[in-house]
Amino acid sequence: MGYDTKTVQTNVYGYKTSSKGNSAVFPMTDGYDDYHIYTIDWNADRIIWSLDNKPIRTLLKKDTLNSQTGNYVYPVRPSQIQIGFWDANGKSEFQY
Repeated sequence: MGYDTKTVQTNVYGYKTSSKGNSAVFPMTDGYDDYHIYTIDWNADRIIWSLDNKPIRTLLKKDTLNSQTGNYVYPVRPSQIQIGFWDANGKSEFQY
């Protein structure tokens, strides 16, 4: 999560839902100095996020129903998956 290299954040948005999304944060070993494998396994009923081949989060579509709108906060159409890495400490080890 930017400056915190020892956490990983997952988030998901659904069709016709607010921009709030459904996010969660999980601890990890140092994401700056260590190599990691990130996996997203998504189907119509669930999403599993894994870190280094170990599931860290499972989100079931049935658990994302917004009772006020009747919509699920879950992707149900072809979607864009984004993953971002950055060094937010403000120091550069490289000369440009």
